[in-house]
Amino acid sequence: MQELFKAAIERGASDIHIKAGDVVRARIQGDLLPLTQQALGPEQVKKVALMLIPHEEDRENIDQIHDYDCSWGIPGIGRFRVNILRQRGSFGIVLRVIPIEIPTIQDLGLPQILERIAAT
Repeated sequence: MQELFKAAIERGASDIHIKAGDVVRARIQGDLLPLTQQALGPEQVKKVALMLIPHEEDRENIDQIHDYDCSWGIPGIGRFRVNILRQRGSFGIVLRVIPIEIPTIQDLGLPQILERIAAT
């Protein structure tokens, strides 16, 4: 799964969506594009959720989770804001990509005046 997340980041994904009965998808330039060819089953999604939950106590109580937020990262690759939710009896996961390097005003294509405003 980590290789899949790495590939999504390299393609410029802002989010990764995982839900039972569907392929893993990444939001790239506003479009949800498939990253896999095979749909995941409910137990596979639950297994991914368990991998992302940082605290043992929370992993032990996963079946009581309806909405869970945490952070997760792959050293040297990227960080993610994670939301694990329950929909129609099975888990769904959305990972928001948090860039390792903070983009500059120029990188974002913002007006130069914002640099001066931010400095005050």
